[in-house]
Amino acid sequence: MYCCLARFDRHLSVSWIRIKEDVIVLTHGHLVFTTDDRIKVGYDSNGIWSLSISRVGQEDFGKYECQTNTEIKNSVIVSLNVLETSAEIPGPKRILVKEGSTVKLTCKVYLGEKGPDLNYRKNAVVHWFQGQRLLDPLLESRLIMRTEIGVALQGWLEIKNVSLLDTGNYSCVPSYAIPDWTQIHIMHDEKSAVLHEEMSEVKVDTSSQIALSLSNSHSLQYFSYLGTHILLLKYIIHFFC
Repeated sequence: MYCCLARFDRHLSVSWIRIKEDVIVLTHGHLVFTTDDRIKVGYDSNGIWSLSISRVGQEDFGKYECQTNTEIKNSVIVSLNVLETSAEIPGPKRILVKEGSTVKLTCKVYLGEKGPDLNYRKNAVVHWFQGQRLLDPLLESRLIMRTEIGVALQGWLEIKNVSLLDTGNYSCVPSYAIPDWTQIHIMHDEKSAVLHEEMSEVKVDTSSQIALSLSNSHSLQYFSYLGTHILLLKYIIHFFC
């Protein structure tokens, strides 16, 4: 956010004020009063003052005022609207894979027309989970992961020689974005394919916690996300053979 003074005077300075339920003075001149280390103030020789906020989140939404230190106060109010970013794993939410083959997943986060800022480029990562377990290629040689940052943040996960143990929910959890997930079911034989077809017909009401008790347990996990915090709601569904 920028505030340009109409005339140059080295004695002139501005205060940046956040207006919410209460009024908080963030900066005055070059001094930063807030303990929030994401907030920086800048000034150039043309008389332009700037307020920068790194790693912007929903808590930064609201109005900001640039106010001069003159006897007659002049001010400009800027409204900051924070758009929440979401990850996307393209394709269906349930994937049927033959045992012994290779699985490849892609995760994309669109970061706006101008793309990410320098801080995001330095710190952004994409984590992959199977259920609640963080996947690490250093611990499992079958896993290959890579990340690229352009206009979008993209992450790739490749799992070689999959087995029945690889069945489960896979979630993509990027920096500063709502995660996405997909379910992978490893097919061992025709019986597994029939089981998958039956599973696709089961309707789950994700508005409340559900437990269906049948037989031969196969555990499914469905994810609900609040901001960037992961809330795991577990649904245990058993299938008749």
